[in-house]
Amino acid sequence: GRSVSQFKREFNELYGLPPHQWITKRKLERAAFLLHTSDKSIEQVAEASGFVSQPHFARVFKKCYSMTPTEYRAKQNKG
Repeated sequence: GRSVSQFKREFNELYGLPPHQWITKRKLERAAFLLHTSDKSIEQVAEASGFVSQPHFARVFKKCYSMTPTEYRAKQNKG
């Protein structure tokens, strides 16, 4: 019963992020969890986390975590 712009505004007020960024953040959190806890390939992690392609996933992941998914996995497995 509300307009798209009203929904986005209310969502942003409630969660502190626009809907698209909130969803991307949740996907990245899921991917980080899978990288740490599973032996899935990077492509499988990308797919299981809801990303359209592995290259897109790797770019978004690196932008958020300042390292590639492979580097993240290696760092998590050392600690």
